[in-house]
Amino acid sequence: LREVVLRVDPDGGAGLEMSTCEGGYFVDALSNSSNQDSLSTGDVIVAIEGQLLLGLDEGEVEDRFGAAFYDGARLLVGTLDGLQECPLDELRESVLQRLCGNSQGNEPNSVLPRSAADPQQGAVAPYS
Repeated sequence: LREVVLRVDPDGGAGLEMSTCEGGYFVDALSNSSNQDSLSTGDVIVAIEGQLLLGLDEGEVEDRFGAAFYDGARLLVGTLDGLQECPLDELRESVLQRLCGNSQGNEPNSVLPRSAADPQQGAVAPYS
């Protein structure tokens, strides 16, 4: 897991096309250069500004992300491939530790099984 800073243009766009998944928000595409230095297609945003997105239903993910969506917001992100290597409950614990400041490093301690992080499960939410 890594922490990155969200960049939002003055017009309100972040250049992100995302879909919800059990892991949070899956980055489907980057439509401008605002966040290309910190995010990649295939990343999963598991938290924003200390708000857990992992394991929430589609509406809750959208609500929490939208409420914390601003230029400079802190995101906790992992790659989909990396997140799929450990069970969901272990990933949740790792994310909570990171959010509480108890992490020991930037490597993922746990990951989602493929079914838990499948980006095809949720709705597409463009933040572009």
